Amino acid sequence: MTIKTDTYTGNGTRQDISVGFKPELVIVIPATAEHCGVKIEDFWCGRSNVLSATDSFISGAKLTDKGFSLGSGSRMNGNGVAYHYLAVARSSALKMAFAGIQGNGQTGRVVKLDDSTLTPAAVIAKRDSPRDGVLQVGSSTTALLGATASTEAGAITALSQGQFTVSNSVYVNEYNAGAELGEGIDFIAFESGANFSATSYTGNGANRSVNLGFQPKAVLVAKISGTVQAGRIKTDTMGSDNAKALSNSQAMTSHGITFTATGFDLTAASILNSNNDIFVVVAFRDHTESAIPAPAVKKSGKKAIFLPGRTSGSHIDCGTSDSLIIDGAITLEWVGAIEPVGRATPVPFLWRGSATANTASTCSLALYANGFVGSPGNWSGPLLAIGCGDRLDLATSSIGIRSSWRTGLLLEYGKLAHLMATHDGTGGWNFYKNGKLIRQRKLDLVTDGSMPNIDGISGHRMMIGGMYNSGAAVNNLQRQRFCLGRLYNRALTPSEVASRFARAGLGSSEADVTSGLVEEWDAVNASGSTLAATVSSANNGAIVGGSIITL
Repeated sequence: MTIKTDTYTGNGTRQDISVGFKPELVIVIPATAEHCGVKIEDFWCGRSNVLSATDSFISGAKLTDKGFSLGSGSRMNGNGVAYHYLAVARSSALKMAFAGIQGNGQTGRVVKLDDSTLTPAAVIAKRDSPRDGVLQVGSSTTALLGATASTEAGAITALSQGQFTVSNSVYVNEYNAGAELGEGIDFIAFESGANFSATSYTGNGANRSVNLGFQPKAVLVAKISGTVQAGRIKTDTMGSDNAKALSNSQAMTSHGITFTATGFDLTAASILNSNNDIFVVVAFRDHTESAIPAPAVKKSGKKAIFLPGRTSGSHIDCGTSDSLIIDGAITLEWVGAIEPVGRATPVPFLWRGSATANTASTCSLALYANGFVGSPGNWSGPLLAIGCGDRLDLATSSIGIRSSWRTGLLLEYGKLAHLMATHDGTGGWNFYKNGKLIRQRKLDLVTDGSMPNIDGISGHRMMIGGMYNSGAAVNNLQRQRFCLGRLYNRALTPSEVASRFARAGLGSSEADVTSGLVEEWDAVNASGSTLAATVSSANNGAIVGGSIITL
């Protein structure tokens, strides 16, 4: 099964909802005048969101292997409130894909999906802010779902295999120039098939039917002409002709819509059937195929270097050889697990910077996780970042936020992950987790002359699991297990990233990717207090305060 609709009653504290599979998308629909909540795996900083014009939030939901776990927030778990929900996972019978970007405010930007084989018939997008959610159906005008306005012309266009194009609209590609921030936007795409339909219809003000080709389990309808109104959602668990506004404009109420064997019927008085107004609709059908499980990094038999952190000063010092100078395109690869106890304290994975001076402004590359100076933010753990300069929280002020790309991604506590960050040398960053492309940004950390750069700087010290500050290893870092790290002097392609995940994450015998490999550190080669480098012994690592373990 890859789709489930049902109901529950909120308890105002915490509760688990079982759907029988791990969903990748959950929409929660309160019966009260409250926003409908939505959850996907990699929303910004582990938060939940809505499909209308209000902010993302904490204490929402977390996806689990058998369903979703609810926090105490009223949008998803208000005490005594009745909720309906739609839970969906991708399968061979229902093709769904995701994309996450940080905006650059440039029109004509191509957004790549995490499934390059999918041709989207519809795309849902939501910024992690009060910006309205949007729905794109085919080549229609982009609908706004929360009644900010009816439409946003040209926001999402050119739906094609594995990708689509966005404009400079703040709803789908926002950039805050004053703060130097590419704002986070998440996209959910669906392909037409036997179990999903995307279409449009024109209201006629008389009793009528809308043909979908199947009996729907859930539909989402948005109006794109006439008087502005929020999008509506209906599931087969809602009684009579009820539906719910995606916004908090009203509680669940009669909408003159009922499901039929081939679609849905609308009454003459339905607000989803106003005369001459155009509506777009996406619909889900019930089906029982098995969900496609997301592969997890295998740990059986793997070796790791345990770095306890937490004031221990543990790290792996790989020296200052200039063989690691990389100036231009770059790929950083890391396999391991982290166990943070706070948000702002850094968790460095791969770090190269000045061996003597203060870390601020003198780091030439870093793949790490943490908060940022002065504001850990409302998220449930340190977020993944790629950067350089002073954005590892050792400085009291920032030179410029562009010296780091904070992705908004969180790692599960203690769970092995395979991460790859690629930069094409001209500003294009892609971030992959477990072989899947999950973040995209245009941010040049190589040639931006006004900022510290990810580039080649002579004499910098290479560290794994640690970093230097004022000539000494930093003492107060978070705990981690390091399995593997690699540096390349080129941007690996998506297929090469998938191959690396298959080999390093899943233990496949697939041919290795070695073109452009500058250095590799693999815990399987560690012995005693030394982590041997694969390419050059000049980059061998000295294990300080850590231990070699078998997972």
